[in-house]
Amino acid sequence: MAWVALHLWTNSPLPYMLSDATGLPLVTNATEQRGLLLGFALGLAFLIFPSRQIKVPPVADLALAFVGAVTGSLVWWHYDSISANPGNPSDFSLIVAFIGTVMLIVAAARVFGWLGAVVVALLAFQGFLLAVLGETRSDSLQTIIGKHWLTTESIFGIPLGVWGELGFLFVVLGVGLDILDAKRPVVRWTLRPLPQSANPSDQAAGHPFARRFWALSFLLIVNLLVGSWFYDDVDPVDALFAVAGSAVANAAIYVVSLAIAWAALKVDSEGWRRRGVWLGVGGMLLAVAQFTILIVAVALAIVFQGIAALLPEGLHRIGSSWWLLLWVVASLPLAAALLRATTTFRQSVFRAGLALLPVTLLFWGLMVQRLSPSLSAFYAVLLLAVVLVEDWGTRRYRVEGVTLSGNYVYPLCHGVARVMVRVVVIAAAYGMFIAYAWYWVPVLGLG
Repeated sequence: MAWVALHLWTNSPLPYMLSDATGLPLVTNATEQRGLLLGFALGLAFLIFPSRQIKVPPVADLALAFVGAVTGSLVWWHYDSISANPGNPSDFSLIVAFIGTVMLIVAAARVFGWLGAVVVALLAFQGFLLAVLGETRSDSLQTIIGKHWLTTESIFGIPLGVWGELGFLFVVLGVGLDILDAKRPVVRWTLRPLPQSANPSDQAAGHPFARRFWALSFLLIVNLLVGSWFYDDVDPVDALFAVAGSAVANAAIYVVSLAIAWAALKVDSEGWRRRGVWLGVGGMLLAVAQFTILIVAVALAIVFQGIAALLPEGLHRIGSSWWLLLWVVASLPLAAALLRATTTFRQSVFRAGLALLPVTLLFWGLMVQRLSPSLSAFYAVLLLAVVLVEDWGTRRYRVEGVTLSGNYVYPLCHGVARVMVRVVVIAAAYGMFIAYAWYWVPVLGLG
């Protein structure tokens, strides 16, 4: 809950407004925000992901979480010292960074298993291997650790910035749609080609990937949002080929995944059969989710660009808070209709309408108001909070024991944390690879 609240705060206009009004240093820069991201991720990796091979007592998990949070957020709480000594870090900074490296490897083991830990370890100390190959002089532990933890070239580079800072709010939107059950009809339709023996309904309801695939799908939209596609004119032919190429690629992924799921059902081993079906289900959902997000993005972009062209001059410059209020007012009749709906079908229709409101506000901010992706997503998340409260208000009259905290706030924050811990660890590993990617070009014969 603290992680979600903190990220909403850093992406809102409030720190800038209050900083100007009070003179207090309330605004955190991009590097400090990335330090907070990694600190929260390493701490929560030991709190919400159980140890896979070794029985660990709760007090040990708490200790590991504390060490991971402190070392992972080094560039936040030690920012002034690091920035004042570029290229000449103190022994204290290097020791904490080394402990952080170890914690990142252990966290990868918690989240992705031993194979993930091996990959992260190899990336963390790849400078030694490159030095042996004669491709780089980064042959000292101090140089390698400093490059990864005390600069913006590696862990705290662009991947963590894009996937972490920007992707966070889109994951919140995705998990919110999951809580609203907006994905369930799509999941059932996606898994319809599977035979009855595959139990697709149980997989859609119980499998972690199926429960969180909307969150992963919304993270994929970041690639669209950060591109100039939203801000510059694009040749319609190029856009058409982009959509067609995505359709072909995702159709191929879907067919291959479906074949894997069918083939797994023929395997005698129960364990391998279950793993194969899960792999097939995951691929099918991912393929459909990517294509659905792309089509929705293109459709909403065209619609809102057309609306923006028809609006009177200056109308789109109305403050974002007023547009948010307008969307909140539009949600009230949908919530009232959901409350009066007597059939499951009507309830699903009106709930889907509520779920689409934050998405439309997101694209309104991008296409009409020309806000940044993060600020547009911030207002969309505020609307999502209103929609979740409205959905809770309608459900509590039909279902006993439905609470705002237990059925909405806790699942939302916990789901976001589980997705974002994975995303941050992957982004950190990807950043470490990028730091040495140029050196690998001649080694791999790509020059």
